[in-house]
This record gives sequence, C-alpha cells and structure tokens, in this order.
Amino acid sequence: MNHKVRRRVTKATLTVLAISSLGNPIIAIAETIDFNGLSFNLLSNQAQPVEDTAAASFSFAQNRFIVTKNEVTTIPFQSTVEVNEVSFELPEHVHMSEEDLPSNLKASKDQATNQWTLTAAEATKTFALPVVFATEGSFPITVGDGETTVDVRSTDTNSSSEQLQAVPEMMLRQSLRAMKTLRIGMRYCLMAVREQWKTVAVLWKHSLINVCQKSY
Repeated sequence: MNHKVRRRVTKATLTVLAISSLGNPIIAIAETIDFNGLSFNLLSNQAQPVEDTAAASFSFAQNRFIVTKNEVTTIPFQSTVEVNEVSFELPEHVHMSEEDLPSNLKASKDQATNQWTLTAAEATKTFALPVVFATEGSFPITVGDGETTVDVRSTDTNSSSEQLQAVPEMMLRQSLRAMKTLRIGMRYCLMAVREQWKTVAVLWKHSLINVCQKSY
C-alpha cells in the first residue's frame, strides 16, 4: 500500500516540476502532505506578480520640447514602477516611427480606438517615444497622468531666425565701417584746416611786417 502511495506522489511531483519548467518565472512554495504517516514535500507553482499599470505614475523628462517638423524626435518618459506595457494616444499629425524604437520595445496600434501600446520585453521604468510631427504648432503628449508639450517648428523658420539674428551683426559691422570712414574724413579735414591756418598766419605776419615798415 505504501509503495503505491509513493508512486502516485512521485508522479504528481514530477508533473508539477515539468509544468513549472515551461511557464514564466515562479515562486516555489513548499507543502507537506501526509499519507498514512508518510510525509512528502511537494512544490506548488505560483506566477510571479506583475505591477499593475493603473498603479503607475508617469512623467516626461521635460515639460516642453522644441523639435523640427518632419524629423524623428525621441521623447523619453518614465514610470514610478516597473511595467510591461503602457497605452496612450497621439495627437493628429503625429506619427510613431516604429523603426526607431529601442530594441526592448515594440509598438502596436488599435485602429478602432486610435490607441498606441508600447510593450517592453521585460518590465521597466523607462520608455521612449520616437515620433514625427507632420505640421507646425504646439502639441500636448499625454501618457497616464504625465503630460508634456511639443513645439514644432519648420527648418525655414529656423533659417529665418538665424537670418534675423544675423541682421544686427551686419548692421553693427556696417556702423563700425562708417565710423572708421568718418574718423578718417575728420582727420583729413583737421589737416586741411591746420594748413589753412598756417597760410593765414603767414599772410598776417607779412601784412604786419609791411605795415611796420611803412610806418617807419
């Protein structure tokens, strides 16, 4: 009788161990079963708990991003707890660049709800959104309770800004050149006035000499 009990318990133990080797990581819990005075330790499997996404709080690396239209921009954000996936919606004219996702992340979109889901290979606190903005403007990006604003500018706008910044520098250079030219002109004027005064002084001198000679 005891031999049959041992065989059954042994089979049950092997079955439990085989099942545990195929699933996710487990937490082993020892249990003792007593059959007719014979004690056997069995291992039961329990799936490792995963953090609930609803309990996570999200935040972005910056409150505001300034990006260029039609260029891939990676917007990082993080969670307060490790999670396997996070869902969110992107504004209109904003597209996910899936080929630029980090290797540990995969993206999927529900066409019915227009909702994106980022899935991590392993639970993590850090995520990244590689996105492209097709138009200029200011766009809010929200993930859970975290929110940031993205200001999108075109390359033409950036070039215009650079040109506007260059205008004062150009005017300053022109003003310096004009001042230099004016200074040179004033120097020549002073030299001419000085020569004229010399001529006048010589004439006055000769005039005084002539007057004196006539008076004698």
